[in-house]
Amino acid sequence: MDSSIERGILMRIMTANIWGDYFNNPVMPRKNAIVNLFKKFSPDIIGLQEINPSWFNADIPSAVKDEYTVVGNIVSNYVPLYYKTEKFSILEFGWERYEKTEDKSKGITWALLVEKETEKKIAVLNTHLWWKQGSEHDALRVINAKQLFAKMKYLKEKYSCPVFAFGDFNAIDGSDALNYLEKNGVFTSYKFADSFSKISSHHGDPENLGNGIFKGKETLNPKEKSLDHIVTFKDEIKIKKHDLAIYQEILDATDHSPVYIDFDL
Repeated sequence: MDSSIERGILMRIMTANIWGDYFNNPVMPRKNAIVNLFKKFSPDIIGLQEINPSWFNADIPSAVKDEYTVVGNIVSNYVPLYYKTEKFSILEFGWERYEKTEDKSKGITWALLVEKETEKKIAVLNTHLWWKQGSEHDALRVINAKQLFAKMKYLKEKYSCPVFAFGDFNAIDGSDALNYLEKNGVFTSYKFADSFSKISSHHGDPENLGNGIFKGKETLNPKEKSLDHIVTFKDEIKIKKHDLAIYQEILDATDHSPVYIDFDL
């Protein structure tokens, strides 16, 4: 596994659902795994999902504060994002929950960043869409996707810059939500990356072995079953690599393998 940013690649974006403690899965035994994810892959921008009150109290921002600034760090926001402090300045940011969605964890945190060295702008949106299955819930995810796209379009039109949205979409390739985005020119990034992971980002709940110990394993499902996506307007950016962070420590820590892309801004 190559976790380093290759020569010539200027940017790495990552998304990671870090598994809120809804299933008798306490967060503190898993905190170091998430902090180590930042260190191991050194993303320039990373979005986390399921930062519920227990994760908020675990205080990941303090653990990475020497290198990262967090956007949306309030206990009621489950989808904060982080950026490298030395690399970017921030011009505008915001947070909103999804409309008509009775789940306080589902929303969008967004930011307009400027790369200090080149003064190039990039807009980023971290998100988590509705999760239940069935036709009525598919329709609700489309409503979420419409709200997400509206914010992406607003940022693109206002700043004329690349726009990336990323997170747990709870939607696979060919789903109504992703089809809506594609009809509006927004595609999941593996579809036009030079290289891409061939397996799904969602590997399922790690097995609870007791005493706060969990054991996860890599899925055999193909990439088309991924729930986690990094989406952008097609042909806007040359994406050189799409991949997953798959190693035992992170498999044990969460039910989702983090997704990342490398590209030139």
